[in-house]
Amino acid sequence: ICEGKAKKPAVIVKNSADKKLVKGTDYKVQYESGRKKAGTYKVTVTFIGNYEGSKTLKFTIKLDKTKGVEAKAKKDHTVTITFDKVTGAEKYCIYYATSKDGEYEKLTNAKKTSFTTGKLTPGKVYYFKVRATAKKADGKNTFGAYSGIVAVKIK
Repeated sequence: ICEGKAKKPAVIVKNSADKKLVKGTDYKVQYESGRKKAGTYKVTVTFIGNYEGSKTLKFTIKLDKTKGVEAKAKKDHTVTITFDKVTGAEKYCIYYATSKDGEYEKLTNAKKTSFTTGKLTPGKVYYFKVRATAKKADGKNTFGAYSGIVAVKIK
């Protein structure tokens, strides 16, 4: 889940004897700025008191899986695909295939949570799946998991 308040994952630090160390006494934590958009960020643990050194680790903020996907055939041989909004998504990639386990092709990138196809072949069954996408903090695209697959027979 992304967007809104900056994410701050919990950090648990242990010494070589597997004893949990105390934040503020044994170490301090510094998070990379931002942390609101999907992407990978750094967190640095700097040891203090009886400990020395530092360790930088990474954590990832991911988009959720797209849910609530429905496909409804219309009399004009089109299909309207609807789905739930994914927090932090900028677009939704909609894919289709003519067999459930077939090769899926990208149909479109939709900015809204619904899309109506062009005319499709009457009597044929089409399969659709959707996934959310957004630009990460570094400007590259990130994707949520694919939705479940929905099937619809064209009227």
